[in-house]
Amino acid sequence: MAIDQEWTSVYPTGLDGTSQMPDLGDHTHNTRWSQWQALRNAVKALEAQVGSDSLESTSLRASRATVTTAELHVYANGTSGNDANDGLTVSTPKLTLDAVFALVPDIVKHNTCVHLAGTFNEPGNVYLTKYVNGVMALVIDGGDSWTVVDDNGGNKYAAIAGSSVSQLVVASTPWTTDQRFGYVVRVLTGTAAGQMRSVYSNSTNTLVVQADFSPAPAVGDTFDIVRPTTTISASTNSGGITIFRSTGQFYVQRLYLSGTKATLGAYESSTLIVASVVSDSTYNYTIDCGRATNVTVSSYIKDTSQTNFPTSTLHKICVALRAGRITACWMINAFLTHLLAKNLKLISVQYLWLGGCRILGPCTWSDVYSGPESIFTNGRQTQISNPAGVGISAYNSQFAPAAGGLSVSSCAGHGIELNHSMLDAQGDVQGSGNTGAGVYAHSGSVVHIKHGAPPTITGTVGNLAVTSPTAQESTWAAIDAGTPVAIAAEMTMAKEVV
Repeated sequence: MAIDQEWTSVYPTGLDGTSQMPDLGDHTHNTRWSQWQALRNAVKALEAQVGSDSLESTSLRASRATVTTAELHVYANGTSGNDANDGLTVSTPKLTLDAVFALVPDIVKHNTCVHLAGTFNEPGNVYLTKYVNGVMALVIDGGDSWTVVDDNGGNKYAAIAGSSVSQLVVASTPWTTDQRFGYVVRVLTGTAAGQMRSVYSNSTNTLVVQADFSPAPAVGDTFDIVRPTTTISASTNSGGITIFRSTGQFYVQRLYLSGTKATLGAYESSTLIVASVVSDSTYNYTIDCGRATNVTVSSYIKDTSQTNFPTSTLHKICVALRAGRITACWMINAFLTHLLAKNLKLISVQYLWLGGCRILGPCTWSDVYSGPESIFTNGRQTQISNPAGVGISAYNSQFAPAAGGLSVSSCAGHGIELNHSMLDAQGDVQGSGNTGAGVYAHSGSVVHIKHGAPPTITGTVGNLAVTSPTAQESTWAAIDAGTPVAIAAEMTMAKEVV
């Protein structure tokens, strides 16, 4: 469409049949109109060379936004697809993420699934901008295909005595500690055949699963360890999927991220829900979110094989999460190597939820408000361990673990460090083996413990440090017995509350 035609569409004809388009020639005294006139003349000259249809404006395209008319399924295969295909069936997939995303209308009024398969190598940063209506969901799904990570050299593992609803024990010692953390164990034969669970932790011969088996594995049941097959791989440049300036619910699920720069993200968008994503990417932040309303790392996936996409439960891991300027961050049964959360604060709203998570690395929280019982047990306890430093570093933040919901252990530093922050320990905050204090509170911080249920978190320095990071100020037992801590020089206190 030519530029003058576009203006005519924006300023339609009046009652007399003439165009209401402004006469640019009468506005040369106005800088904006002068700039538009110069641009108009340049575009008209370019139209003459390349054709007007290729220069259609973004605003005009928006006025003709496409809309879904029914539940929609589109397909891409990063290994065997072809962008010349229609992308509307599993046998005619697109090749690239850009091409398959282009098949999704601008306005999604019905459940829509982008089915991915194969390996997407170096996809670059692919942005998805759509408007998802109401309770509908736009799902990016890698499908129910799994790649074996470890099957005992092709022999499969067999459960021995000691296996139970919560764990699988093998006769040999094939693993190092937490080597299989966050991957998926799949029972192949026996009483528990067909069940899949994420690995919450492992020792040299035992896998502890995130959610109990039902029924429990029996001696002789065979199993292997797997990850999703559909892969996004990036090492040359950061690459992956970013939900960008969108509204509605977006699910990204059942994907494997590899390389040094593979990532998922959301920016200026409503809701991103990441589930069953396993990552070996060494990028700083596998999930990178900013200015989003809600970010969820969850074990609940959408079953895209059924109409209306009902919710079912699976498993997931995300290697690292960075969340900045978002309204709320939920992580339910998530497995991470570190968590950085910034600027999540809004009074009286629970912004950071950790339920049944395990984090093997630093948690850095700045300007975070986390409401009552927002760190809790969900199948398993939320556990944090940082072998390289402090477990939780909180600045200008507040968090309140539920009873028995949080353990911070084996950190090469303090378990928890509070700087101008508040720890409201409504229940027993646990932890041991920390090189430092269990809690180091300073610079205007407050610690509340519940009467009769004091924390047990400790370290080589002791329970609570305030004046000096290398000296215990008091014990939890003393505070629980009615002797509060109040250090004026640090403007810091610790006391029991009923």
